[in-house]
Amino acid sequence: MKWLSVGGSVVDGIQFFYHRLLLFLHHLHLLCGVSKIGLSLVDGNGD
Repeated sequence: MKWLSVGGSVVDGIQFFYHRLLLFLHHLHLLCGVSKIGLSLVDGNGD
């Protein structure tokens, strides 16, 4: 029965890591969008 608890903690770890990865990708996507908007604003002001 001990391997069941180990397997459960592994699944918990994978779910936690996956959740953190999704959050990181979401923030990265937002940052890319903000920087693109900022660059377009700077380019517009340059003209």
